[in-house]
Amino acid sequence: MNWKIALVASALVVTGGIFSGCGGDDCTRADDKMLECMTTMTTTSASGGMGMAEACSGAHLCHSQCINNHTCTQINGNDPTYTACMADCQGK
Repeated sequence: MNWKIALVASALVVTGGIFSGCGGDDCTRADDKMLECMTTMTTTSASGGMGMAEACSGAHLCHSQCINNHTCTQINGNDPTYTACMADCQGK
């Protein structure tokens, strides 16, 4: 009977690890949204990737808030309100 409990517990740990990237802070949500937006693009002209983890503060937090406050259509189309928001984050 104990092996059944251990099996269920290990499944919960694995499942929890898979979904731990969802949500979190503004920066994590922005990373998730950018991945979503990149998959909706018809051509992948965007470059970059997930580099080293950066503190969710300053310009990184500001950029993340811009991403979270705009739609994928605005992001992928370089909407003027989105690009202005991103430009305003420089130097923060």
